[in-house]
Amino acid sequence: MHRTEWLLSRPWLVVLVVALFVALPVLVLGELSATDSRARFRASQLDGLAKTADRAAAGVTERIESAERQMLAGSATPSTGTPTAVFTALEGHDQAALGTFTSYLGGLMSPQVLRIIVLDAAGRVAFLEPGSDRTRVGDDYSARESFSRLTAASPQFVTGIYASDGGCTGGCGTTSGVTRVMGISSLVADARGQRVGAVIAELSVQLLARAVTPLLGAADDVYVLDGDGRLVFRGSHAFASDPAVGQDLRASPAGIAAFATATNAQADDPLGGGPRLLGISHVQSLGWHIIALRSPAVVEGALDASLDQARVARIALAAIILVGSWLFAATAGRVIRQRRQLHRSLDRNTRLLGELEVTGKRLESANRHKSEFLANMSHELRTPLNAIIGFADVLGQRMFGELNDRQAGYTEDIRTSGQHLLTLINDILDLSKVEAGRMELSLTDFSLREALSNGVTMVRDRAADHHIGVKLETDGVDVINADERKVKQIIFNLLSNAVKFTPDGGTITVTGGRENGHVRVDVRDTGRGIAPEDRERIFEEFRQARGDRDQGSEGTGLGLSLTKALVELHHGAISVESEVGRGSTFSFTLPFAQPALAAAP
Repeated sequence: MHRTEWLLSRPWLVVLVVALFVALPVLVLGELSATDSRARFRASQLDGLAKTADRAAAGVTERIESAERQMLAGSATPSTGTPTAVFTALEGHDQAALGTFTSYLGGLMSPQVLRIIVLDAAGRVAFLEPGSDRTRVGDDYSARESFSRLTAASPQFVTGIYASDGGCTGGCGTTSGVTRVMGISSLVADARGQRVGAVIAELSVQLLARAVTPLLGAADDVYVLDGDGRLVFRGSHAFASDPAVGQDLRASPAGIAAFATATNAQADDPLGGGPRLLGISHVQSLGWHIIALRSPAVVEGALDASLDQARVARIALAAIILVGSWLFAATAGRVIRQRRQLHRSLDRNTRLLGELEVTGKRLESANRHKSEFLANMSHELRTPLNAIIGFADVLGQRMFGELNDRQAGYTEDIRTSGQHLLTLINDILDLSKVEAGRMELSLTDFSLREALSNGVTMVRDRAADHHIGVKLETDGVDVINADERKVKQIIFNLLSNAVKFTPDGGTITVTGGRENGHVRVDVRDTGRGIAPEDRERIFEEFRQARGDRDQGSEGTGLGLSLTKALVELHHGAISVESEVGRGSTFSFTLPFAQPALAAAP
């Protein structure tokens, strides 16, 4: 009892004892727990990146294997021994038949094939589509691996990456006359297996990137290296000119990790700089290597915020304990009450800490699930939809036979419904990316006048069906610096909206000009107009003007909300002026040049 009283008479000593045996262990153990949480979280991120790399490798492999199957289907000798169309055409030197075959094979493999070359038995070019100034009929391919490596035992060969002068039919990410491609060659043989010729299909490397870009929601970027460690492409620049293509990354830490047996690693980004978490996989058939990268600062930001809150709570708890100890020693007469209050404070703070940790884990899980959902939706929904639309187009073009009227109608319904669903999915994904701050601008200098003209051209046929006149007027507007694809999407959305709500015989006028150092575009229609109370709600997600829904207008209510988001992403503004019964004018302004770092807000 005397020792207790002696101790209580010296508050500083009580505080020292409590600090050494209570407060300090709480802070130390808390920091150790935080360190362990970071380590486990980083390990889970590395595992997720490895799975992302595996999905990218599987996607690239599937694209190549699909192309190989299509090549075999179009050129291989049937087991019946019946001569194929290309066999007969080569034997008879029939250029017209070769043209028909290449058109058929091009349609079968569209859109990934850029050029098809048919070689005769001596390895000389018998036919190519499309043609070029550098490669002509009669050129000798016999020494090239795409011809020399073909045998009856090995009827197909996949080349490495090389530069081709074949035409690009869109989506290949270059505007130059030379495109980086890989070739898939297939043997044309007679029933005895003797070589009669070969067919080579050149695939754009950037088109292989369609298997990678949907995964960018689960990684900051995805690098694809060939067997020598040179960059084939990266997901963030898959459809734009990339000066880093062809750069040798094998000697970099990331390249060394890719050529090792590990499935994940931590190394500096060899192109962008800075530390990165890496997930690694391989395309075994090509000897390529896939690296999925993510910045530790990005993935650990949310966790650090939760851990910082817990740290503040621990410090507050330690302070409360120390202050409580001081008060306990200074006011011995109130020791029991203070002790009870201290226990209640400890219980409350412990409960708060538990709730904070649970909340942090839930937020972290929700964030991760959202990213995985967007990535999976992009791949799992858009890929089969593209296939459905593509096969509907093939059936509609009567490539495999004539259709009766009912079949043709059903085929058109499938294609139209697929296009509508694909547009809806794309709009939802784009809007989600903008709201999540992951939508970035790919800035280029381009002609706004041409973009407006292209938009008018895209809707002119639909407008003509309803006898709607479309006029374009531009004055003093040409080259701007912005994301060309997104600006075209803004223009197309506004024009489509105008056509949809303009009655037969109406007029749509598109004007472009300068205003206060910005470019201004107006889309004016003679439709039924928008009531004042609806002029704000039409820019909200899944909302339409009340009159539109009453009259059964098609649409999901996403077009204008996505358009508004894309305009504001460019640091611009959009507005509407309308008079019921007289029509509406949608206007947006954009700066002529974007800031140096243009990203989602």
